[in-house]
Amino acid sequence: MGYFTLATEDKFFIENKLHAYIKEKGKLCHPTFLAQILGGIASEDIFKTLDRKSWWYQTSSADGLGHAVEVSRKTAQRGAHEPKHRSCIVRPYSSSFAKIIKSPNITDRGENWIQIECSSYAQDAFCESDAKRFEENFQNHNLEKLDGLNYIFDTKKWNDFSNTPKWTEYPRYRDKETGQVGIRIKLYAFVEDSFELKDGKIHKNGDVVWVEEKPVKMALDEQNGDILFVDGIYSGIQMLDGGGYYTGNMSDTLQQRFLDDIFEPMILQNLDD
Repeated sequence: MGYFTLATEDKFFIENKLHAYIKEKGKLCHPTFLAQILGGIASEDIFKTLDRKSWWYQTSSADGLGHAVEVSRKTAQRGAHEPKHRSCIVRPYSSSFAKIIKSPNITDRGENWIQIECSSYAQDAFCESDAKRFEENFQNHNLEKLDGLNYIFDTKKWNDFSNTPKWTEYPRYRDKETGQVGIRIKLYAFVEDSFELKDGKIHKNGDVVWVEEKPVKMALDEQNGDILFVDGIYSGIQMLDGGGYYTGNMSDTLQQRFLDDIFEPMILQNLDD
């Protein structure tokens, strides 16, 4: 259906065209735990500069070199980054999704915008006790494997610029007692042998983490109906297939195909849950 894309550069940087929420809250955003583990632990540089409050994220614009433009986590200024790298988080944008949302939960309000929660997506780390319980129940086949769509991500190395992503499915599991839903992911980092994640724990390559589905936070511009995701909700997807430059046609990008074919169906599925 094509509800989601990436906000163009002018949405972030041309003063009179900024989304009302960005005007008030600024351009920086938080990465979810999922976004961190899918791409944020990929390089030593990113790991060392992690502040847990903001990140670099892609837009659907390009600079003169053909690189995808992202926003600096510290200065909120424009910067170029190779469009092939997977370390940028994504905060989807939509000019039409608000039309199909019914009775959203309003959690915050500003000048000409409201923050809402609707649908759900894998985002946060389970607390240590819940993660332990999920893993024990998983090993003992005591979790309910949910029907419907599974999460799908590219599990190639962060700097593997192959034309063909290595898509891997992650089933959704529900705890029969608590009703919590999560997915199980094995960690991989490009450089570090160990790394501290947003759950506050030191992890090693090969460790298993459980990521919990939580309501998705979106900022809705009340003047024009535009929606921008509050958090950087995932990473690990190349802007482009393999080599080459961004031509200005977002529909030709791997990122847009992921949004259309994988991300959006999951959001729509969970919108009805």
